[in-house]
Amino acid sequence: MVKFIAYTYTVAVLLLLSSCIADPKDDHSISSSDKKQILFFTDQKMMEKESIYYDALLDLKKQFPEEMDNMMIYQADHPESKRFNIKTYPSIIVMDHDGIILHIKGSVSTKDEIVEPVSEVLSE
Repeated sequence: MVKFIAYTYTVAVLLLLSSCIADPKDDHSISSSDKKQILFFTDQKMMEKESIYYDALLDLKKQFPEEMDNMMIYQADHPESKRFNIKTYPSIIVMDHDGIILHIKGSVSTKDEIVEPVSEVLSE
């Protein structure tokens, strides 16, 4: 029963976050503007670890709706995972035209371990 509830919760969060997935035809490169890009790397095998990440992403979407609308979500088997050398899932990268500003990866205890550093970087 607990697995069913966890699965249902995860599916609901993924549906809410689906508005954050960019159109595959979009250019995935970072522009030369000061705009920051958020990349979320997910692995369906790690759903238990990802619930805190989903909660954090929902909080960030409330605080930074424009930035989160531009967030890119990649599955573990996507070529971008290799490009960014992602070996630990889930992972969030915040980057700009100069490169990676922040990388949060793997298990975290609370959503604040994600929300606080990402908020700080996006507020700069």
